[in-house]
Amino acid sequence: ENLGVEINCLGDHSTKEKFTKRFKNHVKRNLEDIRPRCQTLFKQDPLRFTTCDHDVCSEITKNGPNPVDYLKKADRNHLKEVCEYLESLSVPYRINTALAGSHHHHSHTLFQVKEFSSNQSPHDEDPLARGERHFLTPGKMGHNRSIHTISASVDVPGGRRQSFKSADEDEVKTPDIYYLHLSREARKYSLPLIETLRQHDITILQKLTKDRIRDQITVAKRMGVTHAVIAGLQEVRDQTVVVRSMDDRSQQTIDADRLPQFLQKVAL
Repeated sequence: ENLGVEINCLGDHSTKEKFTKRFKNHVKRNLEDIRPRCQTLFKQDPLRFTTCDHDVCSEITKNGPNPVDYLKKADRNHLKEVCEYLESLSVPYRINTALAGSHHHHSHTLFQVKEFSSNQSPHDEDPLARGERHFLTPGKMGHNRSIHTISASVDVPGGRRQSFKSADEDEVKTPDIYYLHLSREARKYSLPLIETLRQHDITILQKLTKDRIRDQITVAKRMGVTHAVIAGLQEVRDQTVVVRSMDDRSQQTIDADRLPQFLQKVAL
């Protein structure tokens, strides 16, 4: 209830290093006001200091440099795009500049899911889930090149650790529907569509990370889907989608709000 997303972006390696240097200098000017245990935390990992919920430490972090001010144009656009995706799903969110990860590994974008309340400070409630978008990590692990990766964890209050059995191949049904997006707007348009289909127990494959239509079609053919849901700029404007049969290439344009019922008739 009242869940929302807190998000922050530290940018690339050079941007993060510049922010970290300014933040360390800011904290050092206030070092005498900080408890010994917090001083130790700061010396071990300066950016972890931002997670301290002690009143003095929280105030120092609040009055410190803002990491968003150091972002390059590309990283600002990335943060803006993420926020637009959250808005397209009607997910409440806010920028929390105290989300800074760790100095010992590179975190580009950070987020956490927690309960939102108007009279709460960012430290009042523990997050239910948290995660980071990493850059450089695979390269540091010995791979030939660095690629983007993400990590996420979910906290279950009062829960207990359970072991899960891997599903056999014959227990997993590959979806018969694939979503093809023809523009950046159509990629954002897909999120509420996919969520609506999920609520109707309809699973749909997608490759939202790929921009070229040829790459998406290649994946769709390899997966052997029977139908494709297609959206471009015109469909976004008209609030429609095109449903195409992969067998005979016949297609039909329908209103987006009719998509679940239409797919249940022709593709399931």
